[in-house]
Amino acid sequence: MNCYVDVILPLPLPGTFTYHLSQDESKKIKVGHRVAVSFGKRKIYTAIVSDIHKNKPSDYLTKPIEFIYDDNELVSSKHIEFWHWISRYYFAPIGDVLKAAIPSTFLLESESILVKNQIDINELKEMSDEELIADLAI
Repeated sequence: MNCYVDVILPLPLPGTFTYHLSQDESKKIKVGHRVAVSFGKRKIYTAIVSDIHKNKPSDYLTKPIEFIYDDNELVSSKHIEFWHWISRYYFAPIGDVLKAAIPSTFLLESESILVKNQIDINELKEMSDEELIADLAI
């Protein structure tokens, strides 16, 4: 039987979006997990799973999730309930609430660029605190 997830995307759009899961993914995933999903033609966003169900949408075809980021949930179902309440109370899209609630480092997009900065241990010992902070911020 097919399993579906509703996800919250960090975009100023109303409501959640439904994606389908494979059998293996449906055994691993829980509410609050971070997942990568394709949205639009070429964009990939980090989304938060807000609901797991078996109801296939009737008005559109679902896409698969790309992958699951973490082994454990990033947020609890209580957080998600609270975000939905905030969204309704302030008439704000749930995606905007998500962007405000989660640090941007957890919400990677297909345009995000991550660079690993290699520092030799001897250089690290010789740096002042100001140099170290400036080097880590790059």
